[in-house]
Amino acid sequence: MNFKTLYNLFFSCLFSCFCLSCLADEITIVFDSPPPANIGCYDTWIENGFTIQLLPESVNSNCDSLQYWYGYGIYLDYDILSIDVSSLNNISQIIVNGRNTCADYDAFVLLNNGMLLDEIDNAHSFNGNIYYNNLNNFVIDEFQIKGCSFRLYSITIKYNINNNSSCPTENIVNARSGDVYVDESCHGVILTAPNGSCYRIKVNNDGTLVSEPVDCP
Repeated sequence: MNFKTLYNLFFSCLFSCFCLSCLADEITIVFDSPPPANIGCYDTWIENGFTIQLLPESVNSNCDSLQYWYGYGIYLDYDILSIDVSSLNNISQIIVNGRNTCADYDAFVLLNNGMLLDEIDNAHSFNGNIYYNNLNNFVIDEFQIKGCSFRLYSITIKYNINNNSSCPTENIVNARSGDVYVDESCHGVILTAPNGSCYRIKVNNDGTLVSEPVDCP
């Protein structure tokens, strides 16, 4: 076993234990920086580790260019933002923070494999937080926001971490003391999700952990 393999195995095991015991069951996507330039229909980008896609209002319509207001988040006007939340298990609550000034058009839709599960009711003309409680324990893998004159500031997702792992304990690497240090912010730890997809875990400037989808090694 070469050093690189040993290093990756050790750090993955160490990080997994840390996540299961310490990681909070809440994550917030904050739209405090502009999306990549020239985002068009069906284009995607990564925000706080989540894949976000711009969709048209209907099949035959076009997408308006996303507007970003510094300090005021993303501005949506008859377009759809699709957020891939398949990396989170057992979502219990979604909190959207924003401002909707169009009383006759709004939809916050929850999906699984493209099938409609539910939507947030009473979302007309709100300013602040709007809540969705997943009382039916739906398995949600996509959250869509359709807005008319809608400013989106942040999305907070609460979920339950499953600590009852059915995976057997396989102690490959032991460390008596010391730390594992990654000296380049572009890199991190790559973990495999239950569905076989891979995510790189990194840290923000404020110390919060984020994940981004990557090709599996």
